[in-house]
Amino acid sequence: MSIWVVLLSVLAFAIPVTVVFVAGMTVSEPLWRGSPLLAPLFATVSVAVVSWLAFIAFWLNSWIGFGFATLVLAASIVVAAHGGLWRRWRDALPVASLVVGAIVFYLGFTYLWGPGNGVYDLIQSRFFNFVMPVDNTIPSLFAQKIAAGEPTHLMLGDWNGGDRPPLQSGFELLFRPLSGLAQVLTGHPFTAAPPTAVTFALDLLAQLIWIPVGYALLRQLSFRRWVAIGGVAFALFVPSIMVNTVFTWPKVMSAALVLCALAFLLAAKRSPNRFGLLFASAIIAAVFAVLAHGAAAFAIPALVVVGVYALWRRPLRATVKAVAIGVGIGLVAYVPWIIYQRFIDPPGDRLLKWHLAGVTAIDPRPFVQTFLDQYSALSGTQFIANRLENLSTVFGSDQFERLSDARFDLVTFLRVEDYTSTMVATSLIGLVLLVIMVLSLTGRLRSLPAAELQRLLLVAGMMLSVAIWAFVLFTPFSAIVPHGSHAWLLIFTTVPFAWMLERTPRLGVALLAAQALSLVIVYFRNINHDARFSTSGFLVMAAGLVFLVVVPLISAAWLDRRAARSATISAAMPATRITTPAGRTSV
Repeated sequence: MSIWVVLLSVLAFAIPVTVVFVAGMTVSEPLWRGSPLLAPLFATVSVAVVSWLAFIAFWLNSWIGFGFATLVLAASIVVAAHGGLWRRWRDALPVASLVVGAIVFYLGFTYLWGPGNGVYDLIQSRFFNFVMPVDNTIPSLFAQKIAAGEPTHLMLGDWNGGDRPPLQSGFELLFRPLSGLAQVLTGHPFTAAPPTAVTFALDLLAQLIWIPVGYALLRQLSFRRWVAIGGVAFALFVPSIMVNTVFTWPKVMSAALVLCALAFLLAAKRSPNRFGLLFASAIIAAVFAVLAHGAAAFAIPALVVVGVYALWRRPLRATVKAVAIGVGIGLVAYVPWIIYQRFIDPPGDRLLKWHLAGVTAIDPRPFVQTFLDQYSALSGTQFIANRLENLSTVFGSDQFERLSDARFDLVTFLRVEDYTSTMVATSLIGLVLLVIMVLSLTGRLRSLPAAELQRLLLVAGMMLSVAIWAFVLFTPFSAIVPHGSHAWLLIFTTVPFAWMLERTPRLGVALLAAQALSLVIVYFRNINHDARFSTSGFLVMAAGLVFLVVVPLISAAWLDRRAARSATISAAMPATRITTPAGRTSV
């Protein structure tokens, strides 16, 4: 499939996705008015809600689903047009340029060695010396089965539809009327399966929703606009984040909702008047993160750490009320998926048995029995050895034996480490900055201002999540990047880099360029099979690279200067007293 077909499909569907996102901002405006940094967070939750409802509607009946999706899209156009938020497009320019730059650069880089048989197949074989699994096709396959009213049992090999959460499938289904219209215009039935380029476009856009959420989280951590943009830009050049964005399983979409929950918790800490609303919203966002991908559950320790911080010294009554509302709404949202797993496509516990009990084959036993049986057969020595081997995977030392191989290839080695080791996957620059930031902040823990304490708390919470994740996984050497939440990768890369960029801007810009260069050098070559170099892919990649490095930072710095100039002018102007007809005086 041509790069131009895929690129145009992604950019074309970015328009209705943006409309729905802006409509979500507009509808939720009463909830964030006065705190515009909360707008992307509420918009993200709004998109998750309508995507989930679209899945449920299509599950009930395909025509009910088409009707619901059409209604949402039509209403979004009206709301976005009349809400007026689009007039503030300049404020969104840095984030929007990050999204566009990521799309262009990622697709150009993916297509450097030709189109392959299809975009999903191309990505499976593009980056490593092995072919990645077919998991990136599952959301679109699940969506098509649901839209066609077909059973999802044994949907892909011996895997059922009920084995993996469906929020990304719901996101695809939300835009099914538009893909159906495209089918009619090309002479196909309205309900026919959308072209691969369309499903991939929607899948990719679902992952890229982390960009506005990550930006909003960094702003909640008191980073300036251009610094927050720089932090997100750095993460976009981290190889593991790039690969797991274009390899469109719902990991990054799920991580975006985890980040959304964390940002809500931080906002709740500093907004006593809206504490209940924001804390409940955090719980709801976390539930939707699990509905996107179950790996989000591994980030719960970080959510608990930040949640306790947000609740600290809060009145007990307000705390109980906020938790009760969030849990109640979250349970209502999750119950349909429980029903689907238990009654429509059971048993729905295969991934639990795989990761927490080490049973990968279909097993008729209940999860609890499987869990107990597996651990009762495990000796204490083996239990400890398995955990230590998982920790060695986290830090990448399990791959060191490759260094003595006569056929050792540095590029292949680095890519395998990116795929397996969480610490290596943060990139060498990212890992060094992470260590420096943690050591610097912990060294002056008692005197840290609130913003610095929150940054350290967030990173420490994610470190705790990684440690518990490596501990609970049953099988040795199974704590590889694909088996965990990608939320900690996003935190470990964005926060330390933004922290450093804030202190030494020139060094930060140089490191951003170095990170982009290292990504291109290590992942430029196709090591999995022979392929012909694509000039068009290279040109698209180069354009996206320059755009991604230059435009977001420049536009963010321009907006910061513009805001500073306005603040200076406002401060210099004398207050003007105005007497209204009613006799009131205002300033």
